[in-house]
Amino acid sequence: MNIIQVIRQANQQGPIYFLLTAYVESVWHTPAPRGIPGWVLELPIRGRTDIQARFVALTQLPEPPNGIPEDDDREKISEALAVLSTASQRLAALENVGIVQTPLHEENLVDLFGVTPTTSAS
Repeated sequence: MNIIQVIRQANQQGPIYFLLTAYVESVWHTPAPRGIPGWVLELPIRGRTDIQARFVALTQLPEPPNGIPEDDDREKISEALAVLSTASQRLAALENVGIVQTPLHEENLVDLFGVTPTTSAS
């Protein structure tokens, strides 16, 4: 089973955001395709609108200098587009049946764990 299949089967939004976060972190450990804007690989993921913006950014990448993308770059971009598209569609489907969850951000940790996130002293 791959990430796309797991996202399609998710019955809550939390696991989808978890999987997307893990996916982005896994991409950090491989050479990124040329031309990807840095913000596309930043965390946290801030909801379906953010996912859609990342998808659009990947569809609008400039052509490589020689006009032919490397096979590895093409494969990585294609995979990322599939993951982002599937996640956005599944989140929309869950929202349509009333399952809505705020993506996990630092400000939500109080709700989850009853503690305030610590900040470094300056």
